[in-house]
Amino acid sequence: MGLLMLMLMLMVAVTTTSGGRISVVSGQPLVSVGVGLSGVWGVDESDRIFYRNGTYGTTGIEGNKWILVQGALVQADVGQNIVWGVNRQHNIYIRRGITPQNPIGSSWQQIPGGLMHVSVSPGGHVWGVNVNNDIYVRVGASNNNPAGSSWKRINGKLKQVSAGTVGAWGVNHLNDVYYRHKTYGDYDPEGDYWIRIPERKMIYVSSAFGNVLALSEDGRIYVRRGMSFAKPTGTFWQPIKRRQRGLRTIDSLHGDFWATKNTNEGFKVLHGYLTRRC
Repeated sequence: MGLLMLMLMLMVAVTTTSGGRISVVSGQPLVSVGVGLSGVWGVDESDRIFYRNGTYGTTGIEGNKWILVQGALVQADVGQNIVWGVNRQHNIYIRRGITPQNPIGSSWQQIPGGLMHVSVSPGGHVWGVNVNNDIYVRVGASNNNPAGSSWKRINGKLKQVSAGTVGAWGVNHLNDVYYRHKTYGDYDPEGDYWIRIPERKMIYVSSAFGNVLALSEDGRIYVRRGMSFAKPTGTFWQPIKRRQRGLRTIDSLHGDFWATKNTNEGFKVLHGYLTRRC
C-alpha cells in the first residue's frame, strides 16, 4: 500500500465521527468480536469460533448468518486474509487460506509463544499481551509475511492492545489509555515510547482506519477526535449514543464498529456506524 493511498484513506476516515446508529445483531451470543479486511469474526462463551457470512472485504454490511469455524479460541482479531487468535491455554494461532472465495479459510497454524490478547493491523503488524501484561510485537509480520519470525518484548505493561492505521493503542490495569509513539500510519510496527492519553479512563480500545474507539468505565462508546499525522494522539474523546450497560469489547473498521455486551439475557452483539461530519 503506497504512502499517498494510505494518507488519502486516513483523510477520508477521520471525517467519520459520532452519532451513528447501533443495532443488536441476532443469532450467536458472542463474548468477543473482531472486524477487519477479512470480515467479522467472533468467539462465544464455549470458545467456539464464528465468521459473519457476507462481511469479507466490506464495511457497513451486517451479513446474514454466523458460520461455525473449526477450532477453539477466547479472542480473535482480523487482518487482510489473516485472523490471529489465542485460546484458553494462551496458545497463539493464525488462520490460513482466507480468500474472497473461501472467507473462513482452511486451517489453523500455531505460532510459538503465549498471549492472552492479540491484535493485527490492516498492514499485517501484530501486537499482543500475555498474562503478566507484558507487551510484544511480532518481528517481520506483514501482509506479505503474515506469520512473522519472532516476538520482541516492548517496554511497558498493558492488559489489552489494538493495532491499526492510526497506530498501536492500549489499556493498562488501571484503565489508563496509551498510544505508541511513531506507530501512526501503520509503518513502524514497533514505535519508540508510550504516550499516556490523560482525559478519561477506558476499559477497552480499538485502533482502525482513521479512528480510535473505546469503551469507558461507565458504559459509553467514545471516538477519538482530532487525529492526524501531525497530532496522532488526537485532541479529545467524544461519546457516541447513550450509555450501554455491560459493554465488554469493541472493534472497528472505516467507521463500522462491532461490540459485545453482557446483559441479563446473556451476551449480545452490537453493530453500529459512525456518521460523517458536515
